This record gives sequence, structure tokens and C-alpha cells, in this order.
Amino acid sequence: MQQSRPELISAVTRLAMTILAADDDTSMTVLLRRMTDRFLTLRDDRWQFIERFGFGERIATVFAKNMAPTSTFNRAIGRKAATTREIQIAFGPQHVPALLWKEAFDIRFSKFFSSSRGNAARHYCAMALIKLCSDYTWTQSAVEIGLPVHYAKPLARRYANLLRKSGSLEEFGRALHTLAQDLSSDPYKIDYAARRGILSTTIDIPAEDWAQICKTAGIRVGQSGVIRKYAAAWLWAVLTGSDWHRAPGFVKGKLSKSAAVSYRQYSKTIFAEVAPHLLAYGHQQLKTHFIQ
Repeated sequence: MQQSRPELISAVTRLAMTILAADDDTSMTVLLRRMTDRFLTLRDDRWQFIERFGFGERIATVFAKNMAPTSTFNRAIGRKAATTREIQIAFGPQHVPALLWKEAFDIRFSKFFSSSRGNAARHYCAMALIKLCSDYTWTQSAVEIGLPVHYAKPLARRYANLLRKSGSLEEFGRALHTLAQDLSSDPYKIDYAARRGILSTTIDIPAEDWAQICKTAGIRVGQSGVIRKYAAAWLWAVLTGSDWHRAPGFVKGKLSKSAAVSYRQYSKTIFAEVAPHLLAYGHQQLKTHFIQ
């Protein structure tokens, strides 16, 4: 470009003055549309043009907002987002469960995923929260919470596209950062990674221990190895914040429909009755290894 051409300088100056004179950000957005659309077609260097051209804060903010809906997670709402660079993160991936806390999900995020079934949306939120800790990829985030590697990218694409199509990406980002700040300030963070490590060999509840748990709960339950295996899976899931079928006793085998049905039945009956005592037993196991 020949920057010394007077007609070019004149045209650019008139356009620049018109943009800067815009009364509000909406008007500025319209005036900047042609340039924004041009940079949306770029990939690697699409975000460098703000610094390259030395735009002021107002124009840079409008550009960033226009491009955010089609940007990556990291750029739109992650650690590289201009609006979140000053947020101090004081937690690690070990403090995030594979299934985002149900209460937090129900209050902050369920409205974004009303059409989603199962636990996939809670997994996505957990991985998204981990990505705020540092420059973790989706795959690395999944590994940090014990999810299969092949599960990460498809899940991330699915829910990121859902948030963009519904126009909820920005609101989701704000909710995610609020949760990150709450977790950062929590003095009683749980080390879920340590818990998974300690309980990694918990295949079932020993018969003697299970008998004592049932006796304390005041119920009579058989010593079936199947029940004790499901009880161990239930305990592992609760203490590690994970899906029960990823428990050590089940993760290596293919889960049958009948197994899932049996687990749900036990959860609503036997495990519900012995829950306080079974949890006390589990916390004692963790305490033995100095895990809180």
C-alpha cells in the first residue's frame, strides 16, 4: 500500500473520523462491518490486527466483541479474552470433579443446556473450568479429570456450537468466570485427583466392612459380591465427583443395560439407606491416606 498517496489518505481519514464520531457501539459496529468481515476470514493472524494497527480501546473492544461468536473458546471466554485477563485464578485441575458440581450446574449452567440429556453437559462445564487454569487443551482437560481422550474434542465442539447458535456464549462465559472466582476463593478445596488415586483399587467393599455398615444403618442386606461392587462404585463416584460406571470395578469392562438398571435400583433403595454410614467409611479410607 502506498501510504503517501493523498487520495488514499483522504479517504481513510474521512472513514476514520466517521467511525470515531459514532454515537454508540452499535453504530460503530455497522461502520466497522466491512473490516470485521474481512478479518473473520483469517485464521492464524485474525486476532493480531488489533495490536498491529494500534487501535484504541473502544475500537478494539468493538472488534473483539464482533468476532467473539466465531472465535475459539480460549479467545472468546478463556484466558486470552481481553475482558478476563485480569482475573486471578487460584485453583488447579485437581480441584475440579469430572462432573461439575450438580448444585453449581443446576443454578448457573442448566439453562444453557436444557435440551441435553445425561451428564455430558456437566463434563463440558468441568473441562471448560479447567481450561481457565492455564493453557490446557480440551484433550488435556479431559485427561486431568479422568475422562477418555477421544471424548474431549467432539464434546467441546458440540456444546460450543450449541452456545454460539443460541447466542449464549458470552453469558456462559460470565457464569463460568464467576464460578472460577468462587472456587479460587474457597479455602476448603477438594483434591479430586488425589481421591481418585487413593480409591483407584476400590473394586468392592470388603464383606466384613459391608456387614458393619449395614448393621450400623439398621438394615439387613445380603453379602452378595455384586451389591458390594455397586456400593464401591457409588462411593467412588460420590467422593471423586465422577460417573459411577468409570469406577475401578467397571471401567475396564463393557457396561450392560442390566448393570445400569441394577445400579439405579440399588442407588434408590439400599445405598440411599446406608449413605451416611457408607460415606463415613469412605472418608475414613481417605483419612488413612491424609486426604481430606
